[in-house]
Amino acid sequence: LWMADIMDGPTLRLGQRVLRTFLFATLDDCSRLVPHAEYYENEKLRCLLDCLQQAFACRGLPEKLYTDQGKIFTCSHLRLVCANLRIHLLHARPYAAWSKGKIERFFQTAQKDFEARLRLDPVHDLDGLNTSFWQWMESEYHRRAHSALGGQSPAQRFAQKTTGLRQLPVDTDWQRLFLARATRRVRLDATVSLEGNLWEVPVHLRGRQIELHYDPFDWSRVEVWYRQSFAALARRCDKHLNAKTYSSRDYE
Repeated sequence: LWMADIMDGPTLRLGQRVLRTFLFATLDDCSRLVPHAEYYENEKLRCLLDCLQQAFACRGLPEKLYTDQGKIFTCSHLRLVCANLRIHLLHARPYAAWSKGKIERFFQTAQKDFEARLRLDPVHDLDGLNTSFWQWMESEYHRRAHSALGGQSPAQRFAQKTTGLRQLPVDTDWQRLFLARATRRVRLDATVSLEGNLWEVPVHLRGRQIELHYDPFDWSRVEVWYRQSFAALARRCDKHLNAKTYSSRDYE
């Protein structure tokens, strides 16, 4: 069982700009080890997925992921990712903050130990903040004896108890498992609407129901799937070109 949550991080002053940060973290329930945690400049789904990707790539796949009832934790995209990776997504009951006590305790430790040091040794950008944080986490937090672990450190307990963790598939492009999916019926002009934009698909799919696989944060690749098979890549629709009526002279 891993937990995932978000905490408000320190505010950085970047010249004339003030940057709020948010700490996304995952925590192994058995060992208190943090598979991955990182400060981001917002608290959106994209940051959560990035944090999970790095945690899974570094430490393997948990059987269960436990979160609160926040919007990004209950969205269909995260449910799909967990289903693709065969991870059981669980949510805490409302007003049951005690059930996430272990990751809340980690956040308190990060605030009182790591973030308190920033007053004497400030950082000047987000990269510097994360570099210092990862050094503290790996060299101190993971190596420090924990009273709830019988004097063991999180790193020692994790090494003992989690040798059977599943790993990300190495024979496939596992990052595709993090793509969102949407079902659409192709219009007669061979276009579909997705996130407010028109996309062109192969003409032979007109009138058929297809599935689109896409990254909602990077529109460089939108895959078209038909009957569970990859059909083509969708292209952004040029509305002016698509609406043009061609004559025989255009083909001379």
